[in-house]
Amino acid sequence: MRFAACFYLLSASLLAQQSASVARRAPGNDTIHKQQLKADLYLLAGDAMRGRLTGSAEYELAAEYIASRFERMGLLPGVGDSFSHRYDLVLARLGESNALRVTQGANARHGPVLEDFYPLTFSASGRAQGAAVFAGYGVHAPNLSWSDYEGKAVAGKIVIVLDGDPQTWDPKSAFDGVVTSEYANSLRKTLAAQERGAAAVLFVDGAAAARPAAVTDGFRGSARTYWPAKPPHLEKYTLAVQANRIRIPAM
Repeated sequence: MRFAACFYLLSASLLAQQSASVARRAPGNDTIHKQQLKADLYLLAGDAMRGRLTGSAEYELAAEYIASRFERMGLLPGVGDSFSHRYDLVLARLGESNALRVTQGANARHGPVLEDFYPLTFSASGRAQGAAVFAGYGVHAPNLSWSDYEGKAVAGKIVIVLDGDPQTWDPKSAFDGVVTSEYANSLRKTLAAQERGAAAVLFVDGAAAARPAAVTDGFRGSARTYWPAKPPHLEKYTLAVQANRIRIPAM
């Protein structure tokens, strides 16, 4: 008798959960049809769309198709009267007059572009000179009680910073552990240096010191990957609203 009562209560509980589940079904759920989803998928992910790369005609076509589907479904734009949100992108090309000159006392070195250095795609065009000052990772994160600029005067100087995050590969890092955080963003680091009056920023690969035999060839390979001889299939775009904030060279 006791067993039968328990079973009955359990059954009643399951029925109640199923009824609640049906009541909570998403509104408009019945309007989703397999064939329509398949048609959308085959068009947007089809070979004819060629990956819908940013700036391509296929990208524009995909955006127009999605907007028309939203309109046919009866959706309303979140802002204004358009489903599109327009934004500007900056596309950089490597100039012919890039040069780097490093002096120490009577010694001087002229560093060829793509051999000793290369400008970053968001860098401002211009000339800069000044004494070099090392600023760690170039990170200013007061919310994490971290600032590589504390006690450093960098106004008018070339700031040298390391790529990446502090405490790299440390699961207990104050940043994002072994995952690269937003503080590692080179554009963000350039803005931090610029706000303190730096004349330019030079990024270096701190891990390169652990592999001296491959430093030169490794850097040249990276430089030619970053600035290939021919425009790459996937272009490196920068949001104009961000790139337009940079007023100093970054390399």
